[in-house]
Formats: sequence, C-alpha cells, structure tokens
Amino acid sequence: TAGDDIGSLNFNRIASANGAITARSCIIGETVNGTSDSRLGFYTMGTPVSLTERMRITETGNVSIGTAIAPAARLDVKGSGNTSSTYGFGVRNSSDAYAMVVRDDGLVGIGTDPSFKLHVYHSDPSLVIAAKFQFVPNLTAVQNANLHASWNTVVPGSGNNINADLY
Repeated sequence: TAGDDIGSLNFNRIASANGAITARSCIIGETVNGTSDSRLGFYTMGTPVSLTERMRITETGNVSIGTAIAPAARLDVKGSGNTSSTYGFGVRNSSDAYAMVVRDDGLVGIGTDPSFKLHVYHSDPSLVIAAKFQFVPNLTAVQNANLHASWNTVVPGSGNNINADLY
C-alpha cells in the first residue's frame, strides 16, 4: 500500500543507564501509491521529541527540503518563516558568507541582504549589470506603461550618483 516502509537506516543514541533512545535520525524508503515506485525520506528528532521529515527525494528525482509535500520542481525549498529575517534559500561562497539569498518574504539578494524584490550589489564600481527590457506587443498600452525599472549607480572616481528610471 501507499507509504509502506520498504527499509530504513536508523541512527540512534542510546542512554547507557536505561537503554532508552535519547536521539534519533533515520532515512526511510517507502513505496508510492502501491506501485513499485519508491521515495526516500530523511528524518531527524527535534523538539518536541518526535521524528520529523526534513528532506524527501521522490521517485522522479525531485528533492524537497523543509516540507513533506511532494516537490513540484527539481529542488523545492521551504523556508522557516515569512519575514525579512529568515532565509528560505541561500548559497554560500568559500568564505562561508552568503553570495545569494532568497528570503522568506520573497526578496532576492545577490551580494547583499535584499531591500528590493531583486537586489544586486558588488563593491567593485566597474561591475556592469546588464538588463534587457522589451515591450511585449500583445500587452495593452496600460500594461506596457506599468513596466518599470529603476536603478542607482555611482560613477567610478567621481562620487556622483546617477539615478535612472525606465518606464
């Protein structure tokens, strides 16, 4: 039947005094929809003291982290909150600093903690960020008029800021 365990690998810490399990993690293989398809679930014990699925690899190879819901994408990551102080996804560089983050409130930062929907920062003033904007022919005039981009840049060596808006 669906969800039947077909095997597991358990990691247990056992108290020497009474033999009780005091910490546990496990990987469980289980069937999917009563077929020969199978998936892997990765579980850890937290507070309260119970096993919680933390990661899943589905029968199609999709991976979910932070949710037991079957992932709709190759990698599906659920954050731990919905605020500007929690990251749903992050990529660290070799110095262990975040190079890119997706915050739980939906903002994306590359080289910085984001203040905008997409916030890109680099300390090198010669860095060029290129973007191509194209008006879509089958949008109405009102929809095209609502396409908007804005940026602020520092002219290298001058200390002057250039602000630009594209409507």
